[in-house]
Amino acid sequence: MKVKIEAVSASTSKDWHRLRCALWPDHGVKEHRQEIADFLAGSATEPAAVFLAHSDEGNFVGLIELSIRVYAEGCEQANPAYVEGIYVEPDQRRQGIARKLLCAAEDWAREKGCGEIASDSLPDNTPSADLHTSSRFRGLV
Repeated sequence: MKVKIEAVSASTSKDWHRLRCALWPDHGVKEHRQEIADFLAGSATEPAAVFLAHSDEGNFVGLIELSIRVYAEGCEQANPAYVEGIYVEPDQRRQGIARKLLCAAEDWAREKGCGEIASDSLPDNTPSADLHTSSRFRGLV
C-alpha cells in the first residue's frame, strides 16, 4: 500500500479528530474538538504541526503531532522538535507508515531550525517502545 503524508487542514480535521480520539481516548471528544479548532484558528500553542497519513484509497490511517520545546531530556541543543503523539491504526501497522510520519516530522523540524528531535514513551507501551527503538531514538538511562 502506498501512503502519502500531508499537513492537516480544515478539510481533514474530522479524520484528525478520529485518529486523535483513538490515540488519546481518555482526553474527551469535546476537548479534542476544541484543541483542533484552536489549532486551525492559529490560536493553539501546541501542537505546532500535524501531519496525517492516507492510503491510495483516501483512508486516513495515521497521524503525528509535533511541537518545539524549550528543552527535552537527552537533547544537547535548546528548542528541539518534539513528537507529542504518533498513531497508526492497528490494522495498518508494520507497513512503514510511522516511519514516513517521522520523516515528515524530521523535515518539518529542519525547516524550523531544530537541530534535534525528541520523543518519549511509557515503559508499558510496547508498540510505542518498539517504534522508538526501530526509529533509532536514543534511550536514556
